[in-house]
Amino acid sequence: GRLWKWLWRMVTIKVMLLGNELVGKTSLIVCLTSRAFPQDSVPTVFDAVTTQITVDQRMVTLNLWDTAPQEEHLLSIRQFYYPQTDIFIICFSIGDPGSYHDIWNDWYPEVKRHRPNVPVLLVGTKKDLRHDPSTILNLLKRELAPISYQQGARLARKIKAVKYVECSALLCDGVLQVFEEAARTVLHRSHRKQTRSCVLT
Repeated sequence: GRLWKWLWRMVTIKVMLLGNELVGKTSLIVCLTSRAFPQDSVPTVFDAVTTQITVDQRMVTLNLWDTAPQEEHLLSIRQFYYPQTDIFIICFSIGDPGSYHDIWNDWYPEVKRHRPNVPVLLVGTKKDLRHDPSTILNLLKRELAPISYQQGARLARKIKAVKYVECSALLCDGVLQVFEEAARTVLHRSHRKQTRSCVLT
């Protein structure tokens, strides 16, 4: 009984991070695993980083997959990693409206086409840039502004994401919550599936 309980409490989840280059996907992973913001720029590689978190009293092993940018020749490589993905975390930078619009134009259609039944968590990264004077000024010159929370929430509804979460890897603010939310979504889905199959049998 004790072994079964222990096995029940342990679960492994494959998480795929998507989004434009420089939105901070790699920084999220570094911040989660080392509890610090990377001091040097970190190159994106197709590689899994494994870490553990506790969610609702369950030990969850996260296999975190970082992806390279959306160049056409990398699309086929990315698709190679999509099978067995439990959840997609699609990221945009709050200080980069272009990365926000590319979710609807590029990333969401890609996920919908290849893995339509896998849940999506929408994440606004670099929350600290929303009130950063130089970011605001640079965007203002192009008649733009940082993405508001309302815009993020609206996009989440539009792409049928399970939730919209904001964070700042620079401040390590809200990063753990992003991955807790992702894990919780997968745990709840698998629990619902098990409950349904029990009812059917």
